[in-house]
Amino acid sequence: MLFDKVKAFVVQLDGARAGTEPVFHGGQAVAGRVLLELAGAARVGALSLRARGRARAHWTESRSAGSSTAYTQSYSERVEVVNHRATLLAPGTGWGPPRPRAGDPQSRVL
Repeated sequence: MLFDKVKAFVVQLDGARAGTEPVFHGGQAVAGRVLLELAGAARVGALSLRARGRARAHWTESRSAGSSTAYTQSYSERVEVVNHRATLLAPGTGWGPPRPRAGDPQSRVL
């Protein structure tokens, strides 16, 4: 099984600093690398990446409608900000050896 041979699988986003999660803003390009290192020979048919990002906000505001009536107005919103799929390695892409060797890291620029 391939997962038994995975020594390292890392997604490195450009702009990320050690110990912190990267933050991106609307319209900003997201780029990075995928690193796959195998402990033994394995046939890799394809490698795909799916990136999803969502934002969720919820807040309340206290209101009054006169001297004796008070209520709380609740607001919330959920937004999908990114939903992207990419095939990083597939037959015929001309990238990487068809059979990665043990200890030979493979990386691909996103």
